[in-house]
Amino acid sequence: MFKGTKGEWKVGEIDKTKVWSEENGKRGVVSWGTNEAHNSHFHLDKDHQTHVYNAELIANSGTTINKCGFFPSELLEQRDDLLEALINLINIDPLDIEGVFKAESKALKLINNLK
Repeated sequence: MFKGTKGEWKVGEIDKTKVWSEENGKRGVVSWGTNEAHNSHFHLDKDHQTHVYNAELIANSGTTINKCGFFPSELLEQRDDLLEALINLINIDPLDIEGVFKAESKALKLINNLK
């Protein structure tokens, strides 16, 4: 279970390098901007637009996990597994009853893991 900041994560309206979230009516910063005195361990370059893109990525990732309960990398793994199962179902010989049963069982198991 994700124990980070709950709610939708958004990029700051004024400082587009900051990410914030609002939970129970309280707004809090969940990531930092380009203040290198405080965050030099995070920023490897000085390109402001790169920081903006990073903030968008962080905000999207935080919102994703809060909406579905999975990290983006876990969603990618699930997508790959489901795609493989779908390809197997499409390519299976319909006369191969055992193969059809195995392919369907694998697909259903993957689908049930999403719930």
